[in-house]
Amino acid sequence: MEERRQQNKDDHDLIIRLDTKMDDIRSDIKELKDGTHQRLTDVENHKLNIKDSYPALYKASVEKSLSDLDIITKKHENEITRILTFGTAGILVLGIVEFLIGKFI
Repeated sequence: MEERRQQNKDDHDLIIRLDTKMDDIRSDIKELKDGTHQRLTDVENHKLNIKDSYPALYKASVEKSLSDLDIITKKHENEITRILTFGTAGILVLGIVEFLIGKFI
């Protein structure tokens, strides 16, 4: 009988210790949850809103860069067209000269 009382007392003590540990775990989880929520709230409050920041911060420089790029692209297109035109004319002239040399010499 004494042995059974001791076992019941040990079981009771074990349940109390487990309950205490569960309370500690609950409080730790609550602290983590509250801390995470606060960090997310801080991030949301301090982040830049892309709709507000683009026109104010970036639009002028991006549009200037795009305009400069457009000017440079048009300049290169004109140079390439001129090179191709002179190259084609040169090949045509060489073809005619070769034909004439072959025909008369």
